Amino acid sequence: MARPPKSKVAPGIYEKDHGFWLRYTYDAKQVRVRLGTNDPAEAIKRADELRGRPPVDKKTGRVIQGKPPIERAVEKYSAGKLKSGDFGNLASKNACQAVRDFSKTMGISDPQQITSENLSAYYQKTRKAKSEATAQTYVSRVATFARGCGLRVSTPEFSSPTPSRDVVISKERVEELLELATGDLKFVLYCGFRAGMRRGEICMARPSWFDLARRVIRIPCPDPVTGWVPKSNRPRTIPLVSEFAEFIQATFPDWNTRSFCLRPDKKVGQWIYRFDFRKLMAAFSAKHCPELTAHVMRHTFTSHHANNPRVSIAKLSQWTGDRIATLERHYIHLESDADEAAESFKTKEKAPVDMVFGDPNAPDQGMPPPESELRKRRLEGE
Repeated sequence: MARPPKSKVAPGIYEKDHGFWLRYTYDAKQVRVRLGTNDPAEAIKRADELRGRPPVDKKTGRVIQGKPPIERAVEKYSAGKLKSGDFGNLASKNACQAVRDFSKTMGISDPQQITSENLSAYYQKTRKAKSEATAQTYVSRVATFARGCGLRVSTPEFSSPTPSRDVVISKERVEELLELATGDLKFVLYCGFRAGMRRGEICMARPSWFDLARRVIRIPCPDPVTGWVPKSNRPRTIPLVSEFAEFIQATFPDWNTRSFCLRPDKKVGQWIYRFDFRKLMAAFSAKHCPELTAHVMRHTFTSHHANNPRVSIAKLSQWTGDRIATLERHYIHLESDADEAAESFKTKEKAPVDMVFGDPNAPDQGMPPPESELRKRRLEGE
């Protein structure tokens, strides 16, 4: 390619074929763009709008010669967070998804264009198009990304309080919702209420995960067919209750030939979920249970089991993939008993000697077990 003639109008602008062209470097490559005018003043104006931007094909609208700056920036940001351990694979994907949605919605291709004002505008658009919870999550992720790029931006004030993530639906209400639902929606509710599966796990679930004979659900890590990895980054096994297994057998006659449990025709694309069942739940939840979400179903499953004395917390940790400390902090909701608490403060009568020291005629029981053994027994539900 011959070197263009020296500019006579402004840096990077040269005349060729009875019109002006712009020359600049982008992503270590030289870009030449026809400005479409032979007027020097108009050429300077158009050049100022184009200089430094990734070239775009006029027919397809696709970026030529590299990725837009915001895409490169979010990839670098995500890689750094993964390397430092601040992000797992899912958190990395979620951050990239939020930034890409912001870029598409607001028409912004450079992270330097992110401001507090357009973050507020993005929040308002997203809460109308998606939901309040999604809008708050996406805006917060984009704002954190922008600050990671060195920009002084602030997260906008939200119009509504942050939706509670601690909602627990009663056992009786769960039974009612399962009776009302049918088809794919009922499968989703069973996965959430009866197996505690996450949203992404429900979307990616395949029939081979469900062992109907042994009554277990085995979530792999990674899935041997799709390569998908669960949030916990480890495989786990969940009991498959009989009512769920019977529903599967009665509802899906082609169960053993399906590639996925839900909408097997849907392929994995750029969206973080292969199939997003949020719209499937929207009308149902609006009519029967406004607080119903995938997280609420999982939270309900875990809370009911965490407060069941017959299920050890160690076993529940295996079922959910959560750490024991996480279960204790977020899921165990002990019921208060005022009478029982008041009883603890009452002055008790002095115990007889044999109640304190034991029966001297009783056989020797030996030394009590160490504290570590007692803790192990408590965790196992003994």
